[in-house]
Amino acid sequence: MPGTYEEGELDFETSSNSGVYKSVYIASDFIRLNNSSAIASTVIDADGEDKIFNIQGSNTSIIEGFTLTGMVTANWESSVIYLRNGAAPTFKNLVIKGNTEVNDAYGPIINIRSASPSFEDVLIEGHGSQNNTWRSMAYISDNSSDGTFKNVTWKDNYAWDYGIIGVWSGAKATLTNNLFIDNYHDHWRGILNIHNSSSMTLINTTVANNIATSEAQLVSFWDASNNTQLTLINSVLGNVTNPSFQIYNNGGNNAYVTARNSILPLGTSGSNQASKITWDVDATNVFADPQLDTDGTLKDNSPAIGIGTKQPVTIGSMTFTPPTTDLAGVTRPDPAGSNPDAGAYESDKAQGDFDILLSQCGYLLEINVLNSNAYTVAWLFNGDTVSTDESFIANNLGTYSVSVSSTDRS
Repeated sequence: MPGTYEEGELDFETSSNSGVYKSVYIASDFIRLNNSSAIASTVIDADGEDKIFNIQGSNTSIIEGFTLTGMVTANWESSVIYLRNGAAPTFKNLVIKGNTEVNDAYGPIINIRSASPSFEDVLIEGHGSQNNTWRSMAYISDNSSDGTFKNVTWKDNYAWDYGIIGVWSGAKATLTNNLFIDNYHDHWRGILNIHNSSSMTLINTTVANNIATSEAQLVSFWDASNNTQLTLINSVLGNVTNPSFQIYNNGGNNAYVTARNSILPLGTSGSNQASKITWDVDATNVFADPQLDTDGTLKDNSPAIGIGTKQPVTIGSMTFTPPTTDLAGVTRPDPAGSNPDAGAYESDKAQGDFDILLSQCGYLLEINVLNSNAYTVAWLFNGDTVSTDESFIANNLGTYSVSVSSTDRS
């Protein structure tokens, strides 16, 4: 029922120190009455303790329809959700906010160690500040850990070490319809952090508009070796101005990036050490500014419109199936019969608006034509065509104009 439940710590252990955990289904009126307001009005409060859920054994509980709040960090073990040793619960339709860090907290919001939980329709928002950061929002460690996150929004969070989400020591994470927006980190690691032998797969996920005091890496590889892997399918990395901000590699070898139907603004040159990354990035991808609104949705001229695939994608021995709805619940593709879009949100356009970007000015003139492959370019000087290339070095002072003609856009 609606209310605030000052629970302290929930562990579902059958008896003290038994190591045996009962699997339960706890739900609010979100389920019983199909009442969406119950998520905000039914609060599980840590009551000042350093955990809300502490499950350290085999368990398949379902927790659905709550706000989780009131946790105060004390040490590395402090977490809103702490899972170990084969725990595999499901957390659905939750808001996680209002938890307090102390002196650049050592504990993450979600701590997964040798566990395989699922998170679905979750908002993780508003943790920390620029002067008082969390270690991370989610830390996934050990080669038996495999976290899945579907329809999860990570917003306005501040982290200092493992990034907003980090996979460590052989762990795996799959993120489908995730949005990382307006997050912050003040360390050398990225919003997404992938450590030695670990892998992270993004499916229809957007990472954008993130901030930092100096190096605002979207993704970072750390001590990469033994198939440290980033896979992008129908996903979008936000625009960056520096190659190291797209995917930072701290110097290790054997980092791998595989991308299909995705936006990588700087392509295979988008790293501080691009030569130390093995790139499997085919022609289904686009190397351009994704043209996002501040909330992560696609502008009408976004090159992410229509480049996605709705078919299962097989990479090596793994097959990934794109979602049939977007983060907002809109059916993909929209409109019906078109191709789906890359990113967490589906646009209602079948094709992005024809648009032109001038990325250089001065002697070197460059043009980038969005959402069309059927066009011709003409640079004009005093009414005469002086070049038909997309990149042109002007040899004479004066005013140049450019004409772009397309057969498939207005």
